[in-house]
Amino acid sequence: MDHSDLTQYLDYALIAMLLAVGFAIVRLRNLFAVVMLTGVYSLLSAAWFVSLDAVDVAFTEAAVGAGISTVLMLGAMLLTARESEPAGAKRHWAALA
Repeated sequence: MDHSDLTQYLDYALIAMLLAVGFAIVRLRNLFAVVMLTGVYSLLSAAWFVSLDAVDVAFTEAAVGAGISTVLMLGAMLLTARESEPAGAKRHWAALA
């Protein structure tokens, strides 16, 4: 097994984790958990960018995505409720359109 095979398996694992976290973000109603998972998603994205040899993009993603954005969303969450309200069926179809 050479280096490219290991890198390919790492890429597959990171993409699988990104998909799992993305699906969890969409399905959760607890806003604090969503904010924390968006930070995890940004860190996983940064790790994937490192595996793609885009270290500058990974550094920016880690700093902005996981750092500043998470702090700003936590601050904004202090002004809102902890749980999201269920959206009506009309809003789902409007968003899809």
